[in-house]
Amino acid sequence: MGKIKCECHNYGECDIADNKEILEVESTEMECPECHKPLYPIEETTIPWYIKFKKQLMLGGGVVAALAIVAGILWGTGVIGGKKEVLPPPPPLVEDSVPITQPDAGTDTTTIDTLLEKAQKEAEQLKNETEKAKAEAEKAKAEAEKAKAEAEKAKIEAEKNKGKDSSHPKGEGTINLGYGTYSGKINSAGQPHGSGTITYNSAHKIVESKDYVAQSGETVTGTFRDGKLQTGQWYKNDGTQQRVNR
Repeated sequence: MGKIKCECHNYGECDIADNKEILEVESTEMECPECHKPLYPIEETTIPWYIKFKKQLMLGGGVVAALAIVAGILWGTGVIGGKKEVLPPPPPLVEDSVPITQPDAGTDTTTIDTLLEKAQKEAEQLKNETEKAKAEAEKAKAEAEKAKAEAEKAKIEAEKNKGKDSSHPKGEGTINLGYGTYSGKINSAGQPHGSGTITYNSAHKIVESKDYVAQSGETVTGTFRDGKLQTGQWYKNDGTQQRVNR
């Protein structure tokens, strides 16, 4: 007997079945060589000629239809079977015209020049303001340095005069003390301060802590501090002298 076409239906457990392979086996050997399950013959059907040649028929029909359309066009234009009709040319297309207004070149140029001039003025003004601010900053810096130098100088002077009595600047003059007249150096408070002489016009103690009483017409020359005699020479009316200390 001849071979027949078969297939295995053991899907999921047999690769031949899963791959849908067609096997040609003897009718006496209807068993799958892989899973050994029964094989099932494939029924072959006879395909009608018009289905078998469907593609060729469709292609030939399309060619015939195209030829018919071309022939109809040639016949309608007179190329085949009659005089060719000359068709008039189509009317020219008229496009809607939109007027374009050209800008005034002079106006644009003037505007640009004006803007450029304005920008240049603003730039110049900004430059001047910047230079002015820079000059003011330099001036402020110089003043600050000057003030710093003066402060340093004052500090040095203060250190130099440290321990000295700076409340009594040098000066000379005459002071009416009431009991006499002082002539000599004085301080800013208007008191005898430094070397000087008191000429008495009435009796008065020379030093408060001691019983030295000068009479009218007598003098005391010495060194004073804040209105007080520190040490001096007492010249009496009788021509004698006496040393007086505080």
